[in-house]
Amino acid sequence: DQLGCVKSQLHLRAKEAPELIEKKGDFVFQRVEFNEASPARAAAQSGPSTPLDDLPVTKDIDYPRLNAATPQAEAFNALMRNTVQGQRPPPSQDSARTTEAISYEITYAGPTLVSVMFNSSQTTPGAMHTDTAVRVANVVMATGRELSAADVFAAPDARWQAELARRASAGLRRQLRDLRGVELS
Repeated sequence: DQLGCVKSQLHLRAKEAPELIEKKGDFVFQRVEFNEASPARAAAQSGPSTPLDDLPVTKDIDYPRLNAATPQAEAFNALMRNTVQGQRPPPSQDSARTTEAISYEITYAGPTLVSVMFNSSQTTPGAMHTDTAVRVANVVMATGRELSAADVFAAPDARWQAELARRASAGLRRQLRDLRGVELS
C-alpha cells in the first residue's frame, strides 16, 4: 500500500529530525539531503523494459554543511558538495534507473581539522552487484581546503613516500605470513 509506505516514511523522518543538526567540537553541522524517487515504470522508459523495471528508483544523498558565515565555512561547504558530486556515477544510459545512496559520518571534529567519511552505493538493474565506495575528506578548518600530504610530511615527497611504501609492504608481508604461512621475499 503506497499510502502506508508514505506515512511510514514521514513518521521515520519525524523521528530523525533531532539528528539534522549535529554539534561536534566547536562546530555546528546541518545535514543537507537530496532525495528523489521515480516510479518504476517512469524511470524504465529510458530503455528496454525488463522485470527489474518494477523496482522504484531512488536517489538518497546526504552531506554535512557547516552552519557559519565565514569564508572557511563556505570553502568547507563547497568541498562537501564537490566530494558528493565526485562520488556519484557519471551519467549513462542506465543512470535514470540507478538507485544511489550517499551517507556520511563526521569521524573527527577538532579545532583545526574535521574528518568526514562518505559511504556510497549505486545499484543498477541487471548489474551483477551493488557498487560501493568509501571516501574520506580531511578538512583544514583555517582554510576550508582538503588536507594534503604537504600539510603532514615535512620531508620531500620521495622520502616519505618510499618510507610509507616500505612500512606498508612489511606490514602486508607480516599479515600474509601470520594468516597463511606465506613467506614473500
